[in-house]
Amino acid sequence: MENLPLLPLIALDLKKSTEAPDFSAILTGLRESIGSDSYDSRLTDGIAKLSKLRQIAVSPTLDFNGVNAVKEYYGQLHLISLRINMSKHSNSYILFKWMDSFSSRIKEKGGVRLEKCANLYNLAALHSILAKQAAEEGSEDRLKISCMHYQYAAGVVAYARDNVRCRKSNNVSSEMLQFYTELFLAHAQELLVYKAFRDKRKPRLLAKIAYQVVEYYRAVLEILDREEVGDLGAKKYPEWFDLCVNRTSFFLAVSYVFLGMSYDESEQYGDALFAYETAKNYTKSLPKPKKKKSSREEPDAYTFLIDFVQNKFDVSKRDNDFIYHEKVPVSLPDIKAQNLVTAFPFSPYEESVCGPDLFPSAIPLEAVSATSLYSEKKDSLMRDILDEVEAKDTELEQFVQSLGLDTIQFPDLEAHDLNLPEAIIQRCAQLSLRPSLPTELEDDLKKLNALIRNVDETLCQVSDKLESETRKNDDLYSQYGVKRPAHILGELSKEFETHRSWHISSEKTNKLLRTVVSENIDNLKLMNQPLSEIKKTLPTIADIEADEEAVSRMKVLVAKENEMVYQRKRSEGPYSEITKTLSRNSLIGQFYNIPFRGVIRDGVPG
Repeated sequence: MENLPLLPLIALDLKKSTEAPDFSAILTGLRESIGSDSYDSRLTDGIAKLSKLRQIAVSPTLDFNGVNAVKEYYGQLHLISLRINMSKHSNSYILFKWMDSFSSRIKEKGGVRLEKCANLYNLAALHSILAKQAAEEGSEDRLKISCMHYQYAAGVVAYARDNVRCRKSNNVSSEMLQFYTELFLAHAQELLVYKAFRDKRKPRLLAKIAYQVVEYYRAVLEILDREEVGDLGAKKYPEWFDLCVNRTSFFLAVSYVFLGMSYDESEQYGDALFAYETAKNYTKSLPKPKKKKSSREEPDAYTFLIDFVQNKFDVSKRDNDFIYHEKVPVSLPDIKAQNLVTAFPFSPYEESVCGPDLFPSAIPLEAVSATSLYSEKKDSLMRDILDEVEAKDTELEQFVQSLGLDTIQFPDLEAHDLNLPEAIIQRCAQLSLRPSLPTELEDDLKKLNALIRNVDETLCQVSDKLESETRKNDDLYSQYGVKRPAHILGELSKEFETHRSWHISSEKTNKLLRTVVSENIDNLKLMNQPLSEIKKTLPTIADIEADEEAVSRMKVLVAKENEMVYQRKRSEGPYSEITKTLSRNSLIGQFYNIPFRGVIRDGVPG
């Protein structure tokens, strides 16, 4: 099968534009956008260069220089459309005229969307032309290059479909762009099948790769079944439809013939015969072989495959009938397709290809506003991230301290050797600065008790004196009918009751203080001793009755705490990288490569 001829590949025809547009309207748009006329000379030079780039891009050479010419013009046009409003009712509207690539009699008119879509179409068409040329040369390296061109073409039309839609041209409608994408990927996968033939890959792998081609062509046929596609490409539709139907049958036959070869290798001769028979049935729908004009003429791909499959079927049937006698199944498991291609992503502006921006000083006022808003949002995001990290760190630290598990170190648990808690060590250090504190505290309590007794005696004396004066006042009134001013005794009695209530309250507080001191004075004295002596007084695990289940749970708890701390430390790296990236990120520095969706639009209705 490594000699299987290459099937003809499709290359799109280039669109043509015979009339040059008037780019002078861009001046108006740029002036309005930047709010100044100070750049007029440089803007005029930029527009002249843009016009020259378009002249080259609409008639590109069929080589890599042509590809780069189209990409350069498109990149500069893309930057301009980011800066100014080029919609139909704006002052910057430009009318572009193109010819339909399916029919030169159909003329297309539209704004910047038509211009962008037409150039993207031509870029994809150039890639397809170069891919076809490379494939026809037939060498292994050229097959690789052809495959890459088709994947680049698929990426270009996929970008056009997703980002720059246009209703002004049949060639670049959404349906047609989807058709081109699937077709180019089908061709790319098809070329890899031929390369795999030549590399003599395993038959099972070849069957999977070939079956993916079938999946791509089925997707293309599904698109062609849509009524709008038939209307848009009426002239090309029969050619496309026949090609996809024939390629589907062709690669189904290829898939099953290699599936049969893989069964032969594993000595499953009944399954192999059924696979060859299935391949033979698919070849029946292929176009009839053309008669050779001479015996030296090379057979076409269809004839080669039909003969190859027929030969495999005949040999397999003969061997199974006369040698193996294996039962032929009525069905086989479905072949799992293996995709090896993808649409290469397309970047609208690459300075290495498109050159420096033609209008580097024309940064729109909207961009400055967007940059300011972006910086505010970025700073707010950084603050939120840092606050969240700090809050989580604090929460974890408090939780770990509340557990107190950091004092337990396994396997020291088995050795019954526990460290003193940090809180006790800190208090001992504080008490070591005042070793006489317990004695001072006892002396102060004695002085306080003496003071309380003195106050109590004084209050009793005052109470007795007030009672004596009250009796004397009553006796004076009873004997002589004269009474001393009552308000003096009243005020003195009121003042006395206030002081007595304070004394009663302080007595309760002092009683509580004496209780607390008496309960803790021994602990204070103990904490004034060396740490080694303190440690001896604490209970150890050796004093506790062994409980393996409890010890096991404690180990799990300690391990979980250590895991939490480790995870938190490990998360510091990504957070730090995020904040560094945000700090380095500059919107102005990347302005020409970032589409400002919602602020500066990527293209406008044209």
